[in-house]
Amino acid sequence: MTAVDQITGALPVIVFTESFGLATAGLLSIAFQALRLPGAFIGNAVAQVFYERASRIRKDLPALRSLTLKTCGLLSLAIILPALVITLWGPSLFSFVFGPRFAPAGDLARLLIISTSAGFICSPISMLPTVIGRQGGHFLIALIAASLRALALWLGARSGSPSTTLAWFVAAETTGLLIFAAWVLHLIRPSQSSPP
Repeated sequence: MTAVDQITGALPVIVFTESFGLATAGLLSIAFQALRLPGAFIGNAVAQVFYERASRIRKDLPALRSLTLKTCGLLSLAIILPALVITLWGPSLFSFVFGPRFAPAGDLARLLIISTSAGFICSPISMLPTVIGRQGGHFLIALIAASLRALALWLGARSGSPSTTLAWFVAAETTGLLIFAAWVLHLIRPSQSSPP
């Protein structure tokens, strides 16, 4: 996570507070926290191991790419069941855990699980630009992603609907993560040229 990501991390709650009121912003905040905290523990643990291994093999691009794809693949498998549970039973689950008045947070979580899942899968590879010395490119992509998120929130807020605003945000967040992942995979592709 870059400084840009940290600075813009609170933007959805700020926009929701201004556009839809404190109660709706509170529901969004609960949905964010409920989805991100468990994944952050696992994602950070995996990221630390990944960083250590990636640092050791950073010059061996085929091995680095293999490690990256394997790690992302395993995280993809790990997130399927939680994402399915949130998608199918989000409101009921939030109502059971937090109380009936928090069921709408489960509806918001149904949308958020898309970008949260993408973030969970991409969490270890966020360290690759540091490993391979491409922090400048990472910063540029973070600026583009932050701009997409801000634009999405602005467009969504103009709709007057919290669900539409969140859908725009999730689409922008997921797009930014996909752009980042594609860029990283491009950087660590094995060279196509072979000596004569």
